[in-house]
Amino acid sequence: MLVELDPQSQSQAQPLPQAEPIPPAERSVGRVMVNCPTDSKPVHTGQRMTRRNLAAVASGMAFRCERCNAIHRWGAGDAWLEAPRG
Repeated sequence: MLVELDPQSQSQAQPLPQAEPIPPAERSVGRVMVNCPTDSKPVHTGQRMTRRNLAAVASGMAFRCERCNAIHRWGAGDAWLEAPRG
């Protein structure tokens, strides 16, 4: 069933507010690293994200450690983004 809208009752679309630009450092995606609790050496979690997304991660993320093969849990307070190479 089609309904015809009354053109006089339609509201005018309002322009969206401009979003603040995101600085390049916050746009770059990096490998998420944590220290392996077994040997305290850095290990990649298998995740890649921006700094902003990393800051929003709740604790309870998990991955299988490539160093010790155990499952480790981590949150934003445990992790950092790997420094770009080059």
